[in-house]
Amino acid sequence: MKRKVVAVDLDGTLLNTNTFVDFVRCAMVQSLGAMRIDLAWGIVWAVLKRKLRLSTHSDMKCELLCCLGGFMAGERMKLFVAQLLAKVNREVVMRCEEYRGNGYLLLLATAAPVGYAEKVAEAMRMDACCATPMSIGEEWAECVGENKCEQVKRFLNENEAELTVVITDHYDDVPLMKMNSGKNILVAPSRKTLEIVNKNNLIYDIL
Repeated sequence: MKRKVVAVDLDGTLLNTNTFVDFVRCAMVQSLGAMRIDLAWGIVWAVLKRKLRLSTHSDMKCELLCCLGGFMAGERMKLFVAQLLAKVNREVVMRCEEYRGNGYLLLLATAAPVGYAEKVAEAMRMDACCATPMSIGEEWAECVGENKCEQVKRFLNENEAELTVVITDHYDDVPLMKMNSGKNILVAPSRKTLEIVNKNNLIYDIL
């Protein structure tokens, strides 16, 4: 008999924040504190290009991770994760604990960088984490949409499991909800998210 899996989003779901925005802000403070003006300028330039629509969100994330991956490690990353853990959504955590108590596997499935997403998953006693790679290579891709689905499918196949619950706040996870064989739970969804989810004829509960 296959084990049941709960896939939980991070930003706006497990945590009440946009973790990548927090990551960039923390990196800026840390780089200035370390007198790494080169890194601070790299952050400003990447964000400015995005604001001017000269790059996509994915391009900006790739550029920032390339710039900051080695710097935001060790104690700096530990400090940042501690800041994130102060922003947990207690209702989502309680729901996850209920599922854990019933034998479900908990999978953190997020577009956030694995460098901190994995540490959050460990701190929250989750079984695994699918996230965006920190290392940049030719096959680098953000863990969103169909790419997130593929990562989740690999986890399911490796663990002889099935996806039966998706907890998310965002319409980016519509492909994951379509793949889900059970319950979809929307956390404080925006009007746009509700419109898109309804347009896809998906059944859901709101938390």
